[in-house]
Amino acid sequence: MSAEFLKTMKSRRVIRDMTDQPVEREKIEKILDAGRWSPAAGNKRTTRFVVIQDPLTLRMVRVFSPGMFQEPQVVILLCIDWDIVEENQFTGDDKSPYIDQGVVMQTMMLAAHS
Repeated sequence: MSAEFLKTMKSRRVIRDMTDQPVEREKIEKILDAGRWSPAAGNKRTTRFVVIQDPLTLRMVRVFSPGMFQEPQVVILLCIDWDIVEENQFTGDDKSPYIDQGVVMQTMMLAAHS
């Protein structure tokens, strides 16, 4: 493990102090790319991403996420593609798609922080 990666891991914090500055498309793409390269159970890519930047849609997201106190400029939703889950015959009690979501989220948060 590189010293730089370890420093990134140790310094990452959840900070909900958002600015009104737009997030550059290049940064969003790098974060999404990190998510796409995250490991997945059986290398089955069940995670799908929805990038929301439209102000009206962001307000609607806040309605369903009461813990979101500030107004972010972008939200990246992670969704499970249940068709892929079914195609790959994950069993009903298999938690792999949920674990994959957690791995993808953590990878994306580390990428955003680095």
